Amino acid sequence: MLSAMQGKFSLQPHADRIAEHGDAAVPVLVDKHGEVAEEKRWALVACLCRLPTPESRKFLMAVIQQHADRKSTSYAIRHYPIQHDGDIVEILIEILPVQYHGYDASERLRTMLFREPAMAGKLVEALVDDASSVPKNRKLHDILAHVSGYAYAWPNRTPDGKITPESENGFWRDWWKKNQKKEVFDWLIEALYLDKGGRRSHALQILGILNDRRAIPHLVSALDDKEYGVRYWAVVGLKKIEGTNPPSGYLSETFKAEEEQVIAELKTRFEKNTDNKPDADDGL
Repeated sequence: MLSAMQGKFSLQPHADRIAEHGDAAVPVLVDKHGEVAEEKRWALVACLCRLPTPESRKFLMAVIQQHADRKSTSYAIRHYPIQHDGDIVEILIEILPVQYHGYDASERLRTMLFREPAMAGKLVEALVDDASSVPKNRKLHDILAHVSGYAYAWPNRTPDGKITPESENGFWRDWWKKNQKKEVFDWLIEALYLDKGGRRSHALQILGILNDRRAIPHLVSALDDKEYGVRYWAVVGLKKIEGTNPPSGYLSETFKAEEEQVIAELKTRFEKNTDNKPDADDGL
């Protein structure tokens, strides 16, 4: 079965069959990993990700930490069992500057923060105030800015106008002290009401990803904003909540062509009820 799955384009059915063997399959998969050619190891990693035993998790953590096999490492980062996210936070932070794997590590850390906002504290703790750490610091800043809605909010400057590792990191340390007991939704709402249009557009974009009905009053209010990007992402967020976004997404070009009409229609549907829920006859 192992030989068969390594040559298949459709991995899922074979991984499912191996996973049916349960924990007993883990030692076999680990041993086999060291015997097969590098280009086939990722298939074994895929199976181990489906069997989150202590042994398999320890092995997968080593695969990520050593990052010797590009495809296996990438698969392990993206598919490590989400119920054990905490296992790999520090490892992912360490490989952020690593070529090829930094992107996967960054994306996984972002999704972790959406699931467990308290993990942002680990990223803040990893910030180091020296010039050699700037590349990794910047990647950590980017992740925090993406999830919190604070894009375009930093770097901080010193009183004499300079940008230093301490001033950049200081922004996020101060932010975390203030926000460590809040959830992602609260972070985004705070960022939404700051003064920079680009930052507010980003906050609305992430609110749309959350698809949280609590955002409806804020999205409706943003329909009248003077910034085009703010209005666009407010429309996208509302259309996602009501389920009217096209499968391929609502394009900016489409919005430009029908902005006045679509905003008026959304206001009618969402403002007619005090709880901001469209009527049942709106097709929702």
